[in-house]
Amino acid sequence: MKEYTFSYRFDGKSWSLSIWADSVEEAKAKFRAACDNAKYDGEVLAKIHTPVNVTLVRKVLKWFKNLTGSKK
Repeated sequence: MKEYTFSYRFDGKSWSLSIWADSVEEAKAKFRAACDNAKYDGEVLAKIHTPVNVTLVRKVLKWFKNLTGSKK
């Protein structure tokens, strides 16, 4: 997956948005789909970046809990 950027004008200013896709053609198709049927889902309050595989993190936590004898 790659991140593709689209720009547009609104209220006299330039804005941009990103779409993740496997190709520029797919990104353009997703953009057209968003224009046709996008809906408001709410405000983004926070983003959490996970730079590693979440499954790996779970395995490490489980290993650590077993090592320390934690029951939770």
